[in-house]
Amino acid sequence: LNDVRISPNVRTLAAQMRFSAAAAVPIRCAGRIVGALSIVSGETNFFTEEVVALIAEIARDVSFALDNIEREHQRRRAEADLARNEERLRVGLGITRTGMYEVNYHKRSISLDAVSVQLMNQGETPLELDMQLFVGMLDDDLQAMIGPDTLTDELLNGTRTTFSMDLPVKLPDGSVRWLRNYGGLTAERDEHGRPVRLLGVISDITATRSMEERDRLAATVFDNSTEAILIADDERRIVMANQAFTRSYGYRQDEILGQRIDALRSDRHDRAFYVELQEALEKEGTWQGEIWRKRKNGEAYPALAAISRVQDARGRTTNYVIQEIDISAQKKFEQRIRDLAYRDALARLPR
Repeated sequence: LNDVRISPNVRTLAAQMRFSAAAAVPIRCAGRIVGALSIVSGETNFFTEEVVALIAEIARDVSFALDNIEREHQRRRAEADLARNEERLRVGLGITRTGMYEVNYHKRSISLDAVSVQLMNQGETPLELDMQLFVGMLDDDLQAMIGPDTLTDELLNGTRTTFSMDLPVKLPDGSVRWLRNYGGLTAERDEHGRPVRLLGVISDITATRSMEERDRLAATVFDNSTEAILIADDERRIVMANQAFTRSYGYRQDEILGQRIDALRSDRHDRAFYVELQEALEKEGTWQGEIWRKRKNGEAYPALAAISRVQDARGRTTNYVIQEIDISAQKKFEQRIRDLAYRDALARLPR
C-alpha cells in the first residue's frame, strides 16, 4: 500500500505512527501461514517492484528457516519416540526372555543379541557371524529345518514372507530346550527385487510344551478312562463329559453339555444328603462315597463317586470334577450272595 490515505482502515493508524506507505508479506511454516513480515515507510510510493521483491525474498528466507527449525523439532521428536519405543521393546523382551536376531542376505550374515545367543546355547554375548558358519554350529536337525532348499529358499524366492517354527536345541546335559521362532522379511529389496534382511524373535517355550504335553496326556486319559468323568463350572453346569459318562448315562454330548448336574439326581436321596455333600465340598474340597444316580431313561443306579472342588488363586470355586464308577452289577452280586446266604437256592425259601 503505497499511499495509506486511500485506505480508511489504515489511515488513522498511519497518522498515529506517522507512516505513509506499508507492505506486508506472509511468513509460512510447513505450508501454513504463521505470521507476516510488515514494513512501513514515511515516504509515499516507497515500495517499488524491486523493494517488494526484496521483502518477499526476505519472507521466503524466514519461512525456509522456520521450516528447517520445524523439521529439526520433528526429527528430535521422532528420535525421542524411537528411543522410547526401543526402550519399551528392550524391557519387554528382557522381561519375557525373548531374543532378537537379524539375517542380512547380502552380507550372508546373522546378528544375534545376548538373549538369543544364550537361548541357543552358543555363549553369553551378542554375536555377528557368517551365516554358513552359524548354521554349521547347529545340530543336523536344525540345519535341515533352516538350511537351503527349505525355509531359506522359500523366503528368498518369495514363496513366503513370514514364518514360525519350534526348534529343539540340545543342551550339554542331554536335555532339549524348545525355542519358538518367529521371523519376517523387511520391506527392503535390492535392485533385483530380492529381500535384503529378515528380522526374528525367539523365546523359550520348553515349559509351555511340557504343559501342552501334560494337557494332551490328560485329555487322552480323560477320553479313554473307564470311569465316568464330568466337569462342571461354578454354577454346576456341565462343561465336559467323557465317553464313559455318555455310555453310562445314555446321553449324547450335545444333550448333556450345559445342563446342571442336578439333572443326574435320583429320588433315592433326600435334601439333607445333598446339603451334607455340599458342606463337605466347601469344608474339605472333596467328597467320596456311594450315590444313586439317574440315567437318561429314568433308571436309578448306584455309583461310587469322588467329587472335587477346584479353586483359583483367590480361593474362588471355578469347577467341580466328578468321577464315578457304576456299581450296579456289584450291588446285584452282593444281593445275590445275601439271598444265597439266607434262602434256599431252589425253593427261594428262608433256610
